[in-house]
Amino acid sequence: MNDLINREDALHAIGAEIVGVTNEGRQLLEMCQFVIKQLPSIEHKKGDWISTGWKNVCRCSKCGNYLDFDGLNAGRGDANFCPNCGSIMNKDIINE
Repeated sequence: MNDLINREDALHAIGAEIVGVTNEGRQLLEMCQFVIKQLPSIEHKKGDWISTGWKNVCRCSKCGNYLDFDGLNAGRGDANFCPNCGSIMNKDIINE
């Protein structure tokens, strides 16, 4: 399982430990802060389901993937994200 952490919280936790350590310890903690700052971030795309005019079929506003809502329970979370691009979807379906 991939864990998502808040970069600022991690930096704050490491920074709080710098007080009262030796020079070697301070250098190690500063290197840890540097590494955390260099890690890539994960962007959560947000999108909308757009009605196609076909019965129960919508498309993703981000990637254009079509999804047939027959058999899906959007309230349970089945349609809260695009299975193709992973965008988190708003609850309302947009009519074009």
